[in-house]
Amino acid sequence: MHWRNSNFQNLAFIVGATHTPDEAYRVILSQMEERENSIEEADISRKKIDLKKRRLEYTISNSEGFDKEEAELDLEELFSKNKTSTGCYNAAIKELGFLVELKDVVEPFRKYKDLPDTEAHQMIQSEEWAHEFIYRAQNQLAVGQGIDPVLIKDIRQHPSGDTLILPIINEMIKSSQEGTLQIHGKYHGGFGKLLLGSVNKETFNLIDNKEL
Repeated sequence: MHWRNSNFQNLAFIVGATHTPDEAYRVILSQMEERENSIEEADISRKKIDLKKRRLEYTISNSEGFDKEEAELDLEELFSKNKTSTGCYNAAIKELGFLVELKDVVEPFRKYKDLPDTEAHQMIQSEEWAHEFIYRAQNQLAVGQGIDPVLIKDIRQHPSGDTLILPIINEMIKSSQEGTLQIHGKYHGGFGKLLLGSVNKETFNLIDNKEL
């Protein structure tokens, strides 16, 4: 077990990669589940380490010669591994705590929070993918390339392709051709700005990231 992601990675590149509070909530729950499983596995591992420690201590107290010397070395090695394991365990606990904080930030803004989590996840997918398609198209236009044909195909298959997504992208294409297309970071406004503005700064540790 290890610290899988820093607070910055969780906020900016994992939860921050979503476009709606409901999808962010789903991603957070998934991250939390992984950390919780790792912590549970670590708890079992710690119990096994304690059992091995007591067995080695018994061997040291009741043996001599090479058997005793080998047990002493094994115990020394066990202490070294346990020190690293404890540090990783504590880091995972902190990471889980930050994910809980993010979940609490997102929860009030969810559109489908009154539905069971599995149903809410299904309900938000159309809206989430509409935002994602627009985001991808904007990124491609921003670097001066045309929109990927595969992306266009996917957009046209979306139920809101003709009524919502393509009209926005057509405006973006026009702006790109006129040289007036502007892009901003995801924290410039909307949901990303909400996340960044709501998370406890001491927990997030933005001291060295003044530009954010």
